[in-house]
Amino acid sequence: MKQKKYTIGFIALMSLGMVNVAVATDYSSMSTEELMDMRSEVRDMSTDDRDIFRTEMSGRVQSMSDDERASFKQSRGQGSGNGGGKQYRYGKR
Repeated sequence: MKQKKYTIGFIALMSLGMVNVAVATDYSSMSTEELMDMRSEVRDMSTDDRDIFRTEMSGRVQSMSDDERASFKQSRGQGSGNGGGKQYRYGKR
């Protein structure tokens, strides 16, 4: 009797796991602009969706031409600065 309950519980757990995978968002069908617009929503995504999103974005960035990549970095606020900024901790200089 206990084994039957464990078997049913195991099957139910596996079914839920499969549903979770089936519900994951397919970011590959979205344009790069749509993905860039979603960057502010990443912190609200589930862990699985966040990982899939990041994988898709990194793949897109790697496949960009140099001009596209420069435009992408500029839109993210990562210009070609020389890193000469100063960091202050607790108001000390």
